[in-house]
This record gives sequence, C-alpha cells and structure tokens, in this order.
Amino acid sequence: MRIKVLGAAGSEVPGHNCPAFLIDGKILLDAGTIAVSLNIREEHSLGWILLTHAHLDHIKGIPFLLDNLVTRSTGNTITVLSGKDVLDDLKKNIFNDRIWPDFSRIPTPARPVLRYKSIGTARPVEIDGLQGHDGESPPHRARVRVHHRENRE
Repeated sequence: MRIKVLGAAGSEVPGHNCPAFLIDGKILLDAGTIAVSLNIREEHSLGWILLTHAHLDHIKGIPFLLDNLVTRSTGNTITVLSGKDVLDDLKKNIFNDRIWPDFSRIPTPARPVLRYKSIGTARPVEIDGLQGHDGESPPHRARVRVHHRENRE
C-alpha cells in the first residue's frame, strides 16, 4: 500500500494543506486537499473517497474535483464511502443544488460523477484489494480502517 500525504493540517496556511491521503493512486482518505495537490492525470485516476467525517477541512476538495471531472467530460464516477450520517450531511448540506450542484445526477442520473456508499461495522467494503471498515463511531463520524485484504495488520 502506497500512501501519499496531500495534507494533514486542520487549516490552510502556506505549506500546510487540509487532510487528504492518497492510497495507491486511486483512493482518497479524506478530501480536504485535492485540486491544489493532484494534477489532471491523478484526478482522473481517482475512484473512491473514504471520509472520516463531514467537517469542511475534510471534504472541501470534493466539489471542485467533481466539477473538474464533469467539465472535462472524463466519464469518471467517484464513490464516496462513509457512515450513513456523514453521507446524509453531504447530501443535505453540500450537494443540494443550493450550495453546490447535486452531482449524484450530473452529467446524467444513469452515469453520475458522484455515488454514495454507506459503510458499516457488519461487513467491510472491498476496494481494489483493500478493505475499509467503519468502526463503532459516534454519529456523524466514521472510524475508517484501511488494509490489504490478505494482511489485516
């Protein structure tokens, strides 16, 4: 597993970006920093975003990433995975056609650039040989653990 730290700060100042960790070039753990840290080719390689919670410093890169993918007509779909409360926060408060477009219907409802997938504690979610779990967590947060399927440590 290759992890590239795009940012790990709770705020933005020169030289310090909001939390985002790129895993194996195609999965983001949190998405506070995307467009200022990834080039166009790297953005096109993304397929999944695992969110720990919906604080702005952890999600602020998602709207611009989706906008970039749609305006470039890439055909990409980004699946955002997290606990149900976190996904509900995104739907209700960000991608609601008021603050930002509802990208789960753009460019078309059949082939949207954004999909949501709720993860829970009962079964891990599989992503390209990796597993993600939502540990027992308080509402509006997800404790995400990512590991190779064959190596749980």
